[in-house]
Amino acid sequence: MNRNLDEDAVPSEEGGTNLSYITPEGAQFKISTSTPHIAGNVQIGTGMVMNVRSNQSSLPNIKAKKPLSTKVEIVSQKLLEDIAKDIKTKDAERLGRYLGLTEAKIDEIDHNYKTDGAREIKYQILAEWKRQDESPLIKKIAKGLSAIGRGDIADKVPH
Repeated sequence: MNRNLDEDAVPSEEGGTNLSYITPEGAQFKISTSTPHIAGNVQIGTGMVMNVRSNQSSLPNIKAKKPLSTKVEIVSQKLLEDIAKDIKTKDAERLGRYLGLTEAKIDEIDHNYKTDGAREIKYQILAEWKRQDESPLIKKIAKGLSAIGRGDIADKVPH
């Protein structure tokens, strides 16, 4: 007997979905989701259960405590190395996108430097921005760090 599970799904008070299902063999399933968009992804087959969880990680939203740098000097290799040391890889990728790098370029850097480790990948993303930008200024990278929610690192950029 095929049943449309979406018809049996009941909205929960938290905004997600609750579903109870009993198979023809008598197996009972209770599925709850905390977000509405996940319920459609739950799949149940004979003798098979798939628990689906959201893989969305929360993005940082750390505000800068100091005014952003207004320095109109070109970023130094040392500054890029310091940022690469402090930033997470996903944040470095987001910063690269914010500063104008294409997804293809970021993927290429990730592929080319995978064996060198995360810090080198992060540094190379920042170094590629410096090579491509006509005026890779300190104030641009500070603004970018703040824009991606890494004000804590923007605070460390020279003023």
